Amino acid sequence: MGISDKSSDRLLKLLAIRARYANMGHAGPNPIRQRDSVPPDALGGSGEPVHPLETPAAPVKQSKPEVAVRRPWVSMVRRLLPLAVGLVLVALILTRVDLIRLAATLAHAHWSWYLAAQAATLTYILLVSWRWQTLLHLQGLQYPFREIFLIYNAGALAGAVTPGRLGDLARLVYFPRQGGVLIPVTLSILADRLLDVFALFGLSLLALNFIPLPASSRHLVVWCTLGGLMAAAVIILWLRRDGQRLPTMLLRFLPLAWQPKLEVGIQEFGNALHQYLTWRMIFPGLLTLLAWGANVAGAYCIADSLHIPLGLGQVAAILGLSTMFTLIPVTFAGLGTREVSCIFLFSQLGLPREPALAFSLLLLGLVITHAGLGWLCLTLKPPGSGVRTQSRDPLSPSHAPPC
Repeated sequence: MGISDKSSDRLLKLLAIRARYANMGHAGPNPIRQRDSVPPDALGGSGEPVHPLETPAAPVKQSKPEVAVRRPWVSMVRRLLPLAVGLVLVALILTRVDLIRLAATLAHAHWSWYLAAQAATLTYILLVSWRWQTLLHLQGLQYPFREIFLIYNAGALAGAVTPGRLGDLARLVYFPRQGGVLIPVTLSILADRLLDVFALFGLSLLALNFIPLPASSRHLVVWCTLGGLMAAAVIILWLRRDGQRLPTMLLRFLPLAWQPKLEVGIQEFGNALHQYLTWRMIFPGLLTLLAWGANVAGAYCIADSLHIPLGLGQVAAILGLSTMFTLIPVTFAGLGTREVSCIFLFSQLGLPREPALAFSLLLLGLVITHAGLGWLCLTLKPPGSGVRTQSRDPLSPSHAPPC
């Protein structure tokens, strides 16, 4: 039995409607088996389907974008966890010391020597601020010393309250994102931190001569210190020979879609990095030695104020190792890790826990003083206020020759 012309024409129209649904991304019902599922606007007044070109396009349903549910308690826990770890460590330490003897040690302290330690800390702050200004000057960026001092200590406040002093990068908020300034400033901050790490490596090596550490601890100090210095020396020599190789290697690990956008920035990174691979880094290195000499002098004043029989070399070794422990990003401002390291190092010298804890708490007082100065600088120089260019004051330390 053959199919009539009218029936075949209706079948072709229904197949055309089915094809239109398929092109629009809808599964669509089978128009042959389920005629009732044809949209009403595709049917004429007599109930017959009209030509597909004469029917309006069906609206496409757009799915709503998924909105990530913010959980404020998660970020709060992440912020408070380092503080909680530090407080737990301090609480455990307090349960193992004689609190009456600790209070007596602090009560008999000569606070005039502690004021001298605070003055030494201020000297350290001035020297490291001058060092950062010199590092910026090597990149061709000249700013007045007052601006650098305020920005450095405002960033130091963020560094003091973050694990591992990662908050030092907060200094970047004062510099513009355009004009090719952001990459050199970032490198200057990293170079500033690396100079401090090298100084800590040197102080840690003093522990081998002035503190009778166990064999396992001595091996750990030697391998970590010499390994870090050798790795740094190899990287510096390699970059000095070919400063563009490291940026090129970094570019290969990035997604292909990012490479055209970041290629210029990576090349600027290599050019800025080359400025720190010259003999002009001698002057920032000398400022680092002077700054950490002031730090050691302040720690020695603390030991003298507490009547602790320590030599200058022993104080330098204890300061270096305890500061290295505070860089471990597990506690708030090194709280707890500094106390544990001081108690361990004092025990190797045959000294009790109470003077060690008192020494550590007064070191924490120096950190709090630095953070308070950072808060004052943050008030005088709020984020977003920008940074002024170099002034013409001949008395500014920035006019001193870099080396």
